[in-house]
Amino acid sequence: MYLARLVLNPRNNGARGDLDSPYDLHRTLNRAYPGGEPGENRTLFRIEPDRPQDKGRTVLLQSSDVRPDLSFLENSTGGPEPYCHDWSEPKEIDPSFTEGQQLAFRLLGNPTKSVDGKRIALTDEEDYYDWLDRKASMHGFEVAYAHPTPFWINGDQEDKDTYEKREIPHFAVRYDGLLQVTGPKRLRETLASGIGPAKAFGFGLLTLAPPR
Repeated sequence: MYLARLVLNPRNNGARGDLDSPYDLHRTLNRAYPGGEPGENRTLFRIEPDRPQDKGRTVLLQSSDVRPDLSFLENSTGGPEPYCHDWSEPKEIDPSFTEGQQLAFRLLGNPTKSVDGKRIALTDEEDYYDWLDRKASMHGFEVAYAHPTPFWINGDQEDKDTYEKREIPHFAVRYDGLLQVTGPKRLRETLASGIGPAKAFGFGLLTLAPPR
């Protein structure tokens, strides 16, 4: 797997538009793969929370098989300001885990359920906690604790019947917490494939770190 960190400049028109529309950001990031995102390669990305001390918005980009080429960022347009303040060269990562290991985690989830072929957002706190626990049991870990931050992307626009793809509203919960590994191999596979739906909209990337 490969992991890169980009710092987008919200004073650039193109970057600001991508930060407002994760689907557009996904299309921009696909330029890192000549000829488009290859079918065998799973890319995941996440816009990190805004912090007053940062000079831009951080975006994490992970590729399961193909090293992204970020040189296109040098020529990105959107005004006199640069699209990207900074970016790191993609770093190859090959994590391994042991059963019982504890790790800090962050996940931007899109907790939903399927009703009559439609995705319904699980906006009740108990429901989106249950969603996380179910996903954990499927993907090789247990949740020791999690702090959820719920919010809507593109707003809760229930009055419209159809949307442009970039306008589709999504209910998001950013989970920050501590997990315990129950299935090392499954968790390794989960890092590559992501968790839950709407991955083209910036959901599903699970990141891990040693607990503080």
